[in-house]
Amino acid sequence: MEDLVALCVRTKSGKRFGVMTLGRIGSAITDEWLVKGYLHSLSSEEREEIENIVVCESLRDARKCKYFYEGFFSFSIAGIPYGSGYENWRNEKEHELKNGTFPFYGLGDWEE
Repeated sequence: MEDLVALCVRTKSGKRFGVMTLGRIGSAITDEWLVKGYLHSLSSEEREEIENIVVCESLRDARKCKYFYEGFFSFSIAGIPYGSGYENWRNEKEHELKNGTFPFYGLGDWEE
């Protein structure tokens, strides 16, 4: 899995929007984990509106979202601490994913 991934979210009303998040934070992180983590970060009312969530094959798939570049640069500036600080950072992110506080950046509407 890549360092950054995008999700394509479709609502029951047919609206599509993108979400960007961290992808590679350990071998246990799968597409299913990311989708569950995103759903866990939403309110129950928001979850009820979701029809489908797909993890994009590439960030390129989400480039038509209105705020794609803002999301990309936001995560790029934050960075991933490689080396001695990586393990603590990874454990913190896994904890956030389980508790619904994992960082998801809304990319806005998926423009055709």
